Amino acid sequence: MSTFPFGDSISSITTTGTEEWICNGCAGSVGTVGTLIPNTFEAVVRLLAPEPRIQHWWSAYREMFVALGSICAKHSSPLGNLTFGIWEGHGFQSESNREELSQIPKLVMPTRVYFLLTGDLLSLGELRYPSSDEWRNPDLMWPDDHAWFVGTDVDFWSLYVGGSLEMTEEIESLFGGSCMRVSYSEKLPVES
Repeated sequence: MSTFPFGDSISSITTTGTEEWICNGCAGSVGTVGTLIPNTFEAVVRLLAPEPRIQHWWSAYREMFVALGSICAKHSSPLGNLTFGIWEGHGFQSESNREELSQIPKLVMPTRVYFLLTGDLLSLGELRYPSSDEWRNPDLMWPDDHAWFVGTDVDFWSLYVGGSLEMTEEIESLFGGSCMRVSYSEKLPVES
């Protein structure tokens, strides 16, 4: 079992206030892509999650995140870290970890509150929820230089990625038909 609640290669962010660009940028109408992805990027794509009926779905979802992270990392500062936002409502808080989790800085958005964690690209594939040794996805993810942003939500499994046109075209090329360009005003889905 990991010593830090979210994994050994993950830690709390140490500088708060740097997430203000997200709060200011996510100014879309309620329930739209613009409330999940800051409205500062040249392009946004929706990446569909793996087919829900496949065997080893979590492994396929993890592989998708890692592949996406590798593409995105090529379009940001090579020495920077990633920030991960984990929604506090996932149900992993307990009496035994409540004090430790209360020490982790948070990003407060209008409809969600996220724990703010940091790690390098490799730690993306090692992220855990407290009291678990199984991988779990971040809800939000971005690099130190804010060159791109990935978001998903408890109400859907798709990933939304904001970034440069060049980066989003590379994502579309790799993921093919499971990836499509979207606008900030597009409604977010509810997926089961």
